[in-house]
Amino acid sequence: MSFSLLIVDDEKLTRESLLEYVNWKQFDIHTIQTASGGAEALKLMETAPPDILLCDIKMPRMTGIELASKVREYYPDCKIIFLSGYSDKEYLLSAIVLKVENYIEKPIDVEAIEKVISEVVASLREERIKKTSTALLVTGLAESFPIVKQEIALSLINPQQPFSATKNKFIPLYFNWPDNGFFTAICIHSDHNIVYWTDSKLLINQIYHFLDNKDSPIPLDFFAGQVPSGEIALIVKNIDRSMLHTLLMLLKNHLYDVLRLSVTIGISSTKNHLLEIPAAFNESLEAALQMFYLGYQQIITYSPIDKKLMPLELFKNLEINLDGIERLFDTLKTEKYSDIAVIRHHLYQVYLTMMERTLNDAVMPFDAFKQFPLSQYKELICYGMKALKTLGDDTYPHKIKEAVHFILWHYSNPNLSVKMIADSIDLSQNYLCSLFKQHTHSTINDFIIDVRIEKAKNLLKRTDLRLYEISTKVGLMDPNYLSVLFKKCSGCTPSEYRRRQK
Repeated sequence: MSFSLLIVDDEKLTRESLLEYVNWKQFDIHTIQTASGGAEALKLMETAPPDILLCDIKMPRMTGIELASKVREYYPDCKIIFLSGYSDKEYLLSAIVLKVENYIEKPIDVEAIEKVISEVVASLREERIKKTSTALLVTGLAESFPIVKQEIALSLINPQQPFSATKNKFIPLYFNWPDNGFFTAICIHSDHNIVYWTDSKLLINQIYHFLDNKDSPIPLDFFAGQVPSGEIALIVKNIDRSMLHTLLMLLKNHLYDVLRLSVTIGISSTKNHLLEIPAAFNESLEAALQMFYLGYQQIITYSPIDKKLMPLELFKNLEINLDGIERLFDTLKTEKYSDIAVIRHHLYQVYLTMMERTLNDAVMPFDAFKQFPLSQYKELICYGMKALKTLGDDTYPHKIKEAVHFILWHYSNPNLSVKMIADSIDLSQNYLCSLFKQHTHSTINDFIIDVRIEKAKNLLKRTDLRLYEISTKVGLMDPNYLSVLFKKCSGCTPSEYRRRQK
């Protein structure tokens, strides 16, 4: 730790004596400048303000008092020491007003100078240590603030935690919200729950990065944390609803652009007391769950509705065929039953039945299955039902089912052939073709084309992939050939089909 000194005295001998006879280095004063008057001193200070100013009081043109007044105005941290051969009370009074560190009378005594300098340097050291400690503390608080804000958010939505404990723990350093105000809870739900066990830290960090950004178009007073089930709880205060919706739309787009993460956002009604925040978060969670009916990437505002439970006979009397499944999904879409978790479990049992009938062992686990909206369940299950319909339910020989199963899981292979299918089920090509035609009234090649076209339709509806990319995914290397087949089977070109689905 080093310090700087400026000596100002109109007497050259005084300046030179101070430089020569005082051991400045022992006080870690390594930068020393001199000036013969106040104007020269101020000019030097413009480029290198000193830590200590040692100046004579009685100087021509600008007195030490006048110089000290300007230094105190422009460089308030500078330590000032007066030198004078006079004991005038007026000078002493000015020294007190200007908060001068000390007053040394001439003729100069080296020991007296060194004693004063030692005390001033000790004071400078103490001030620097305090400033450094404060800066480190502020930095530490800034770095830990998002972590503490997450803890506050989880405390605010927890109805089991006494609110007084939250206030006592975090007020006033981290939390200064009043009990009364306008509070809104938001639930940010990942549309793909892979994020909960791989990138959850990335998600919460990106939310804080976006909302805490000083350049944000809409400043926000908020706390956010991730609940055990994976959703993000975001609590905001005193923000207009339309502005909040705009900000959440920007956040939703930001998360997709940065993390390629699709989210659905639920917004509660506005509450007037902090104690209502747990109920507000439940509302936002309930709103976000409507993604089941409305689809991915929605911003959904809570609306109180009467609970409508699904009748048990809906699945109990279900006919496991294409017509029965389509009627089921039409009913679910129309009625919008509130017990969504129960419906998911029942749909999973239907899915398992469908997978069993198509001899497909690649069963999706329920944790992955439960993330889909209703429209994707319909697409997933009805696609399997169409394969079952082609098979004619359970009336066909086991070898035919094995052949269909092989086609359903190898249609993306451009080398898929009758020979490959026949070899996989230990039949000759001729016998397989005859058996397949006899029981399904369709040739194997026509069935392969039907499967590929059906998959191409799904990709045209659900993705922005180009036609050559889709053709590769469905096992057709020539996109022009896919277009010809598509129009023959569907009556329109792929691009026309995609436009109709928008």
